[in-house]
Amino acid sequence: MLHVARRRPEALIIGVDTAAEAMRETSRRAARRPGAGGAPNALFLVGDATRLDGLEVLAGRVDEVRVSLPWGSLARAVLDAEPSFIDRLVVLLRPGGRVRLLMSLVDRDGGLGRPPLSEGQVRRLAADLAVDRLTIREVRAATSEDVSATGSSWAKRLGVPSRRPAWLVELERPDSPSGTARPPARV
Repeated sequence: MLHVARRRPEALIIGVDTAAEAMRETSRRAARRPGAGGAPNALFLVGDATRLDGLEVLAGRVDEVRVSLPWGSLARAVLDAEPSFIDRLVVLLRPGGRVRLLMSLVDRDGGLGRPPLSEGQVRRLAADLAVDRLTIREVRAATSEDVSATGSSWAKRLGVPSRRPAWLVELERPDSPSGTARPPARV
């Protein structure tokens, strides 16, 4: 996240996690002065990323939503392609805005009760997430460059992608409403 913030200082970067502790180190680094790697344009919210409560003011204004290595309820919302979650994402995105997902699920992730992700499963999942309201831009195995772009220390500790496979899915909200099967839902 901070990597993106430093590259685009004009952008507002919002991190959302249910656990404040998970954002503690990143928010501490963001509070530094810009010359020391800080990001005064970063904001951290403790909340349920599947609901995106309080972000209604950003409807139609978000350039990019990144979901990096989701777990718990967020992983279930993504892996089940929950319509209410997708609706909230679509409402936030501006036309041409993107959703970028970095996902990894292996045998030892038994807490989600799902098998490891295969390429075929990820391609089907991308289609389910896109439904009639998003366009699939890319589905592929994640690279170390993709992981670096997230700025995720968790991904590095897990050894993504060298010791643990991961998948990148990128979806885009079309520029025009043509092809949109249903009107945007309210967040």
